[in-house]
Amino acid sequence: MPGVSEIGADEGRRRALVAALAAGLAPVVPGVLSGCRGRPEGEIEFWTLALRPWFDDYIAERLDAFGAERAGKASGTRVTWVDVPFEALQRKLMASASAGRPPDVVNMSDLNFARFAGLGALRPLDDVIPGDAGARYLAGALGLCRLAGPGGRRRLMGVPWYVTPQVTIVNRRLVEAGGLRVADVPLRWRGLLGLAGEFRRRTGGFLLSQSLGDESQILIMMMGDGVSPLRVEHGRLRGALSRGPALEYAALWVGAYREGALPRAAGTTGHKHLIEMYQGGRLGLICTGPSFLSRIEGAAPGVYAESEVAEGVTGSLGRGHLPVMILGVGAGTRDAEAAAALAWFMTSPESQTEFCRRAAIMPSSLASLSDPYFAGLDGGGGVGLAERGRRIAASGLTRGTAFTVSHESWPELRRLFEAGMKRVLLNGAELAAEMKRVDAEWDEVLSAGPAVGLEVMPMIEGVRWGEGQGEGGGGERGGSA
Repeated sequence: MPGVSEIGADEGRRRALVAALAAGLAPVVPGVLSGCRGRPEGEIEFWTLALRPWFDDYIAERLDAFGAERAGKASGTRVTWVDVPFEALQRKLMASASAGRPPDVVNMSDLNFARFAGLGALRPLDDVIPGDAGARYLAGALGLCRLAGPGGRRRLMGVPWYVTPQVTIVNRRLVEAGGLRVADVPLRWRGLLGLAGEFRRRTGGFLLSQSLGDESQILIMMMGDGVSPLRVEHGRLRGALSRGPALEYAALWVGAYREGALPRAAGTTGHKHLIEMYQGGRLGLICTGPSFLSRIEGAAPGVYAESEVAEGVTGSLGRGHLPVMILGVGAGTRDAEAAAALAWFMTSPESQTEFCRRAAIMPSSLASLSDPYFAGLDGGGGVGLAERGRRIAASGLTRGTAFTVSHESWPELRRLFEAGMKRVLLNGAELAAEMKRVDAEWDEVLSAGPAVGLEVMPMIEGVRWGEGQGEGGGGERGGSA
């Protein structure tokens, strides 16, 4: 089952979708989309992403239970389940809208959610959600679903389904060869970078790596350090990458890369290089999902035997990034009450806990965390490494945050940033000049969208976003933050 990641559609298809939605769906969302012609009364359509064939039984069981729960309401509710490949979602949404049969409930990744909501493909849920979302879901996941509407008022545009947090997997033998005890390895990015150069000189291996070009994690880590890549000027968002704290943060990673403290693959390859290098005994640690422990055990049992697991590495805010899968209700649904009820049912504690038992995911439901499957952090008593990883990941969920900007252009801004970072890392471009160029590209994209402010930044209690603003957090093994 694929992880939560940005859909890899090409730019031409993205622009075609935006054009279709803007030219057709903006009038079509309240027009063509609202017709839902051809769908029988009492039937709603539920779209998921890349779950078939692995979870056919689970989805069927849950939809049967939902149907039984709805049996007493008028003619009941029948659900048609449609599973869509990641790369096909945009095309299928466009086609279904043109045909007047858009989905009633649709599963979206965090990176594309705000874009589709901004284009009018989803309806607000505040008036139809059948319970208290704030009491049910993780605050760090729910915040991404509350998007700024007219006048800056936040509206609930979806509900979080499942999340995929990270843990730190440490190669004890390699770390000790670098003069470190596992218990003393800092779990802050700045602290690790401060040790990376000496570790490389002592061992010939690398203490850490991250994706800096393809699938770049720099923007996520930057926000995790309390630094905003955006600023506001004359009431509009503008890029802040070439200024003060944001430029300084990017320079930390570029400097470590150019000094050889990070592998070349950090600039050329996405997340897959982390697993490959760790399995090869060339990385002291990786920050990844706990599900990768089983993969490491099968591919490199010797490395697995030397591995320990700890909380995920964070920035100075002490909050791990939460990739989130979201369920939204289509703007054109004829039965918003039934659609919202289905989204609520599929994200219930019972539904989520059972889903997590069958898949390598974590719940967005607060109540699920008290289930024995997640509760407790006892590292002894025969608890295996994979189970320990799952419990450690679960224990940090309430401190996690979706460090994803809730703006419809965020996927495009990320793409432009990654292109700029590749020019810096691979072509030797000067960082400040390149970030100034990316800022200009961001400004052009942002000027074409709605006038919004820093309310699109992640919602974190006690953090005031702005250029260089954000409150750091200490915490266990915080390192030199």
